[in-house]
Order: sequence, then C-alpha cells, then structure tokens
Amino acid sequence: MSYDNLFNISWALLVCSSLLCVFGLIVSFKYYGGDCRTEPRAFNYLMRSVCWVWIASIVAVFVFGLLALGKNS
Repeated sequence: MSYDNLFNISWALLVCSSLLCVFGLIVSFKYYGGDCRTEPRAFNYLMRSVCWVWIASIVAVFVFGLLALGKNS
C-alpha cells in the first residue's frame, strides 16, 4: 500500500472521527447537560475511544502526508 493511499485513508478517518466527536458533544450537552457524571458509562467509554482515534488520525495524516510528499518529490 502506498503512502498516498494511507494518507487518503487517514484523512477519511479524521473526517469521520471529527463528525463523531461533534455528534458526541451535541448529545452530551443536549441530553446530559455536559455533566460527565450523569452520562452512561458506555457513552463515556465510546466518546473517549472516538477522541483517541481522532488524535491518532491527526498524527497519521501528518506523518503519511510528509511521507507521500517526500516520495513524490
């Protein structure tokens, strides 16, 4: 798999996880008032996992973007 494909996959993952983070924030503030103590434990774990995927995809976009640029130059 080339760096271009990995860059595109990581970019798509970043977009999807960003949308899930925004959706989770909307749900958290609409239904639970932004108080993490009243959220269900499963929702809390799910949002924590989504945020870790978001952080990892930011790093992956940066790394694979640099690798793809280095390969193409």
